[in-house]
Amino acid sequence: MLHGGSLFFTTVLSRIIVKRAVYRHNVLGCIFSISGFAIVGYAGFLSSKSSSSRFSSGDLSIGIVLNIISMVIGSTMVNVQELILRRNNIDVQRMIGLEGQFGLVWSFVFMVVVSFIPCPNSGICHRGAYLDDMVIAIREITS
Repeated sequence: MLHGGSLFFTTVLSRIIVKRAVYRHNVLGCIFSISGFAIVGYAGFLSSKSSSSRFSSGDLSIGIVLNIISMVIGSTMVNVQELILRRNNIDVQRMIGLEGQFGLVWSFVFMVVVSFIPCPNSGICHRGAYLDDMVIAIREITS
């Protein structure tokens, strides 16, 4: 539910990156989006203070900050993608294909990097001593 705040970041970055006009109804939508974001975040903090909560307020704060970072990165990607499409007159299908190729490359890079990071908790890693083991993952997928 917190990811609804991405409307605000997309609108702001659209004004900065793409130089798109922001109208009153866009501002009103951003106000509603940020209000909902604040209400959901505040409700999370209220529930984290109860004794039956699984998460502490610190854990919730880290989650909200990571969510905001994710929204900013996603909004930046969408606006840069639109800028590239406008400036270079690229087919949308080609842009989506390039995005998929870059995604595959980055996924492979992250998988390789994470394969060399030692596992901090035995409860997370059931087999092996690293966060990810591609050989075991391929065995499990194919079995």
